[in-house]
Amino acid sequence: MDYSAPEQVNRYRTMALAVGVIGLALGAIGFAMGGHSRDQFYRSYLFGYIFWVEIALGCLVILLIGHIATGSWSVVSRRAVEAGASTFWLCALLFIPIVLSFFVKGHHPLYLWSDTALVAQDEILHKKQGYLNVNFFLIRAVIFFAAWMGIAYRLIKLSREQDEASDPGEYKKKLRNFSAPMLVLVIILMTFASVDWLMSLDPHWFSTIFGILFLGGSGLSAISFLILVMILLSQYKPLSEYFVKRSMHDLSKLMFAFTLLWAYFSFSQFLIIWAGNLPEEITWYISRLSDGWKVIAGAIVLLHFFVPFALLLSRSNNRNRRLMVAVASLMLVMRFIDTFWLIGPSPEDKRFHVSWMDIVLPIGIGGIWLWAYFTHLKSRPVLPVNEPKLEEAYAVAHSHH
Repeated sequence: MDYSAPEQVNRYRTMALAVGVIGLALGAIGFAMGGHSRDQFYRSYLFGYIFWVEIALGCLVILLIGHIATGSWSVVSRRAVEAGASTFWLCALLFIPIVLSFFVKGHHPLYLWSDTALVAQDEILHKKQGYLNVNFFLIRAVIFFAAWMGIAYRLIKLSREQDEASDPGEYKKKLRNFSAPMLVLVIILMTFASVDWLMSLDPHWFSTIFGILFLGGSGLSAISFLILVMILLSQYKPLSEYFVKRSMHDLSKLMFAFTLLWAYFSFSQFLIIWAGNLPEEITWYISRLSDGWKVIAGAIVLLHFFVPFALLLSRSNNRNRRLMVAVASLMLVMRFIDTFWLIGPSPEDKRFHVSWMDIVLPIGIGGIWLWAYFTHLKSRPVLPVNEPKLEEAYAVAHSHH
């Protein structure tokens, strides 16, 4: 059997690149307009960046979990997950505009703690300056990307070697032994990254649950994206022989688990802060539960949790391709909206507004990211051809036809 990715992947890659270039070009026009448009550019860019980097991080977490759990679901979807984890080199490049926001003049600071004049007048920011300063922020970002790239590179390298190994079982053991401690490290680094890139946007606010909430959101974004990619590719051989109702059911259960994780910690964070009623904590929620933001908050509660929760409870729903395309698409849309809800209200301007750059920049970043994703997917067999559990996955698939 030919295990190479279907030819259609080349078409998806070309389309993604074209959309990405157009989106980023339109965003560059917004940047060139200067003034308030430049402020909006950086905030919209960060919003789009976080949405897509969450998918890459989620793919890395799912890849590590798959090697530890060694289930047949992880074998069938491994190449699609590896393609997501392979994009950290691009995520590092796409981080450059956020770095430049500290040094380019003519706009309000994206991160208030980077304004030395403001820090000098604010006692709280002054006390946090040891951690929240530009140099240390950039050093931490380098550490994050170096670690994520290194871990992903090692996993993909071992997987590639396994394809040609005389004893693939030995590589399976190596992958499992490497993945267990690396999963802990990735979760720790994701926690710090969420504090740096998201929570410090409002440097007076803090939450001890925020890191695990970011982890749940990343996993949910990645598994929703993965379900859509697997359903798309399973229209063609060889995945049509492997990715059947049972495989989709397994991924749907993983989506259900991440939905519960995200919902539990979202509600816990809200409940603890609301019950505590401390001014330095409660203002973050007050700004997101007023004006038009409260409509988005209500939509998140309904469409990000209750509707997917109800639909994913049913075993028959989890095996229905059309329904799972709808649920995974809804979840990605709601992850997009939830990210906007987190980033949108700034400490300086809490009014509800949607800019055209909130649309074109995430689309532009996404187009470039998807181009890199499909490029990697096309470069290797779409299934791990020498994986000991591949035959088992094939037998499981055909026993449930």
